[in-house]
Amino acid sequence: MKISIAPLLRALLLATVLLSALPGCTSVDRATLVDTPPVPPTAPVPSTQPASSDTPASGAVDAEPAASGDSTVQGALDAAIPLADDIRAGRLDNGLAYFIRVNEKPEQRAELRLAVDAGSLFEDEDQLGMAHFVEHMAFNGTENFEKQQLIDYLQRIGMRFGADINAYTSFDETAYFLTVPTDDSDALEKAFMILGDWAGGVAFDAEEIEKERGVILEEWRRSQGAGSRLWERQAPLVLRGSRYADRLPIGTVESIETSTPEAIRRYYESWYRPDLMAVIAVGDFDPEQIEALIHEHLGDLEPPRDAPARPDYPVPLHEETLTGIFTDPELTSTGVTVVYKHPVEDGTTYGAYRDSLVEGLYNLMTNARLSEVAQRAEPPFVTAFSGGGRLVRASYFYQLDARVQDGGVLGGLEALLREVERIDRHGFTDAELERAKASLLRTYEQLDRERQQQPSASFAAELLRHFLQDESVPGIALEADLARRFLPGIELTEVNQLGRAWITDENRVVLVTGPEKDDLELPTESELLAVFDRVAAADLEPWVDEASDQPLLAEAPTPGTIIAESTDDTVGITEWQLSNGARVLIKPTEFKDDQILLSAWSPGGHSLVDDEDFVSATFATTILGQSGLGDLSVVALRKKLAGKVATVSPFLAELEEGLSGSASPDDVETMLQLLYLHMTAPRLDLDAYQNLQTRFAAVLENRSKDPATVFNDAVTEALSQGHPRREPVTVETLPKIDPERALAVYRDRFADASDFTFTFVGAVDLDALRPLVETYLASLPSLARAESWADVGVRRPDGIVRVEVEKGLEPKATLQMVFHGRDDWSRDHLFDLEVLARVLEIRIIERIREELGAIYGGRVASSFESRPIDRHSVSIQFTCDPEKVEMLIDELKSEIGRIQADGPTPDVVEKVRENLRRQRQVDLQENRFWTRAIETYDSQGLDLALILAYDELLERVTPEQVQATARDFIDLERYVVGVLVPEATAAAAVGAASGAGESGATAHPTLD
Repeated sequence: MKISIAPLLRALLLATVLLSALPGCTSVDRATLVDTPPVPPTAPVPSTQPASSDTPASGAVDAEPAASGDSTVQGALDAAIPLADDIRAGRLDNGLAYFIRVNEKPEQRAELRLAVDAGSLFEDEDQLGMAHFVEHMAFNGTENFEKQQLIDYLQRIGMRFGADINAYTSFDETAYFLTVPTDDSDALEKAFMILGDWAGGVAFDAEEIEKERGVILEEWRRSQGAGSRLWERQAPLVLRGSRYADRLPIGTVESIETSTPEAIRRYYESWYRPDLMAVIAVGDFDPEQIEALIHEHLGDLEPPRDAPARPDYPVPLHEETLTGIFTDPELTSTGVTVVYKHPVEDGTTYGAYRDSLVEGLYNLMTNARLSEVAQRAEPPFVTAFSGGGRLVRASYFYQLDARVQDGGVLGGLEALLREVERIDRHGFTDAELERAKASLLRTYEQLDRERQQQPSASFAAELLRHFLQDESVPGIALEADLARRFLPGIELTEVNQLGRAWITDENRVVLVTGPEKDDLELPTESELLAVFDRVAAADLEPWVDEASDQPLLAEAPTPGTIIAESTDDTVGITEWQLSNGARVLIKPTEFKDDQILLSAWSPGGHSLVDDEDFVSATFATTILGQSGLGDLSVVALRKKLAGKVATVSPFLAELEEGLSGSASPDDVETMLQLLYLHMTAPRLDLDAYQNLQTRFAAVLENRSKDPATVFNDAVTEALSQGHPRREPVTVETLPKIDPERALAVYRDRFADASDFTFTFVGAVDLDALRPLVETYLASLPSLARAESWADVGVRRPDGIVRVEVEKGLEPKATLQMVFHGRDDWSRDHLFDLEVLARVLEIRIIERIREELGAIYGGRVASSFESRPIDRHSVSIQFTCDPEKVEMLIDELKSEIGRIQADGPTPDVVEKVRENLRRQRQVDLQENRFWTRAIETYDSQGLDLALILAYDELLERVTPEQVQATARDFIDLERYVVGVLVPEATAAAAVGAASGAGESGATAHPTLD
């Protein structure tokens, strides 16, 4: 279960996107802070709710969508958008609303939601955090399921805790999620019984309440860090004068520890009532049956008597500009954000939908300009964006944000404001508008083509927003029709004027964030405000939009040929052998009408590169990716591809090089042209390289301030025994990069197509693909090199190695145990290890979370490699109280020891088997699964028909096999254990290590 706090600012919780481009860097896991990635919308997100394909969508707009004062047009624009025809909506006599939609993707599944239109905002003073506490208790005993029986039952029908069974609590609302099979009538009926229990039959057993306090405290603990500290300091400023600032959903440590059962029950009885609830059901089922189940299991809920009306709590507006300068010792970047608060407007009419298209165009074009500015050799900011949305339900927040180098706040803010001021004065160009319209329209068209293949979870999420936030749900067909009608009539003048409505002198908040360090001086309030005055008085020239008329390829290459062809009818995969030695594997599917996935690989990678060129090699695809292709810069290339659905990204890994991509069937040729250019015409732009150096330095300068980063580096070093090719990327790494050598390595790795295998999965027409493959793949250069990867000698340590890191301010420890060994790789062993990991995951939840209340959640992952050597690992990681680290290490080892000695219980094994069986049903309907599976099986030399032979693997899932796997693959005398504790409690938390009975080398002294 989660706390959902809509993101205040990208600056608070997001590391810069450049982190994902750095080899060896891992982006921050933000799931502990927010439920959804806080990425601001740059365009309206089209509905994923299709209208009926058999009848016209109701409420279609017949008037021409021009910005006109004509009363007929205005009348149409003022009309409310109806609910899509294929949604069955109603309300029970007790006031509970319901929405039902049939959808067959994935087959034999239903997505169920219980929405409660109340969250932490409605807590009394003695109930802080109790909305969230109620949500937890809903999983700990109800009228029909005692204590842990509810989770136990759902796991037995194949559902996974967290993935298929979850909930969240926010300021304004609470929502519960269930994914259940529909080919089991008993499971489907019990699912609605569970919804009914959540709505009106939570038990609130006193013993369970006491046990759950520990779990919630661990959830609070896991969320602690620089982001949460900033949120707590910034929320009172951004939400000044509102109740939101005083009702953070998690509550306080004191309220969690001291809340009374009476206060928890009182919240439930006050706000869990049918007039504030809705049931949402989307899936592969009979709608009549679903409606009957809703009536049966939720129709008896008592309507409220003399219940208080649901109050509205506004966010007050203000004339003056509010400013806040915030530092934190663990922040790794510097940034500035300007937030503009606005009232929430009605978004339910056709006119509002048209307005959302205008807003989308504005943000698309603004962000394109900001991205272009960020590409300059000496960029004023690392990244910047323009976007808006609801931080809380009561307000709309438009924001401008820039990540900058340390010391660059004023310059970054000025550059950001200059660009939006330039738009305000001079507007966008016609070419910019046409590109934005083409891109936006193509998004709608793609969704329209795939409206019958959208997953049920997307529809359910949309209906949840419809109930809670009044989002219109007209269906994709109507939305695409509205986009086709409205977009051509949107004039440049109305888009240009939008910024004036959003960017105002009042209701403005300026926030600066940066690392806390002696040599970083952040600006004062007066200096920040002076930037706004300076930009207002500046002389700004119109934007010069430079776009190239050159085609991607000046001329098509001389085609090669397909010299051999075969088809495996069992799995429906066709293989072509090309005249240049390359192979092509093709799997046509009907899962998506507008998607074709590309994957390509070749043995070698940077394992074949000398040590002195290793760093340059690892940065090669990043450097060249920012340089463009052929004669086109990266900016020109982006503009060239506007309105196209085609991407290709090369990679250079340790053991192989390759490419991945995707395209609409309409744009497959564009995708293959991009692939051809990536392999034959890489481009090195030294200005782009200088830009990357500047931006990388900004990202890396403060990376060691993040405790998780320092910890991960230490564990990686221990696991690799300090191998130089596993060193983290730091500021000191950057001078080692030689862009010319990066280009040379890249050219060498992609110079020979003869050992490449290309796969295409999706809406492939073999006859249409054939001439394109001959033109763009069979024509690739061939050197007929006989090569493979090299073993660079990374080995894991023997014995028990302990890594201790002291870093961090919060009372939070991170524990990671990696059990590893060397055994022969096989398909069976790979599967067996995954089963063991899932068994351990269930037991960790049952024992350490539910019985001991010592963690919020645990992550168990398994891996089994066959290259460069056969080796496997099982990694377990979670956060906990620093004082419980040693106890939990013993618990983990004891649990593994019990499985080795006695095997798991048949009940746990059956849960895992059923979950794997159910998951494979879904996987087989996904293009991405087939892409991964084909590459895995082909690269291992396995018969591709084995992809469909999953039942034989499921037969291996027995207690005896899990016990044998635990004995064979986990050695309790061979593992790496990493412990991260805060400085203040490090000595006490890890002091017991010397008496823990462990032996072996110590990988690190304690690190500061």
